[in-house]
Amino acid sequence: MFKSKVSETISFPESSLILFFQGKGNSTSFALSLLKSNHDFKNIGYLYSEYLSSSVSYSSDINSLEFNGSIYYNNKKNIFLLDLTGGIKSRHLNDFTEELIKFIKDNKFKNIYIMGTSTKDNVYDEDLISKIINIYYFSNDSDYKINLDIKNIKDAFKVKEEEKKGKKYYEMKLLEGCDSLKRIVQKLILEKIKFLLIFGFSGGMFDPFCALGLYNKISVLIGLKEKDEKVQREELDNISILNSFEKKGIKIDNSWKILFHLD
Repeated sequence: MFKSKVSETISFPESSLILFFQGKGNSTSFALSLLKSNHDFKNIGYLYSEYLSSSVSYSSDINSLEFNGSIYYNNKKNIFLLDLTGGIKSRHLNDFTEELIKFIKDNKFKNIYIMGTSTKDNVYDEDLISKIINIYYFSNDSDYKINLDIKNIKDAFKVKEEEKKGKKYYEMKLLEGCDSLKRIVQKLILEKIKFLLIFGFSGGMFDPFCALGLYNKISVLIGLKEKDEKVQREELDNISILNSFEKKGIKIDNSWKILFHLD
């Protein structure tokens, strides 16, 4: 159930919804924070559910607290962000999935984008040995007319032995550590709700480069940036990485600055 915290009326139909799920390396959390910091997203309320794990975080300006299930809105682009990076109670995954699908269907969103990550250790793809961050796309919408390397999500549930030996290896079993994401993707397919999954592979406890790759891709897809940029890993400590982002004009949430003791 959506609960508003603003006075104006919120209308969801014909808008886009981006779902940010808990991911490896804190990549989805940091990607979400980059979107909020660098574009005009306002916290308008939250999706109340007893099935969401309790989670509290600072707002971008660290002047207020935000909760798991918080919803943000960019009125210029008519885009909503739903933060599920606080996680879903494992025993109630099916219950929450039903609630989320009902929320999506009732509000008639025009586009659904899903952000997720898994661990880099699970990947057989030789591309991931390179320092270039590879972000992959899965979709159940055969009509996507965008210049992306898209894998049909239905086929991605199956993998042949010879495909494992190929250069590119996509398999939904890589989502074994992403139970909530996998379950909801399966349900979206069953309900014939079209979506695009933007998916990265993370290395380490905190992977800002994977997050930056996710941020760049979704920003281009939803029209917040004109040009995509390839992201390359650098051998730097976290403070140096975030400082290098800011030197490139990328704003970092104050909460992340506090975490890493940035000036």
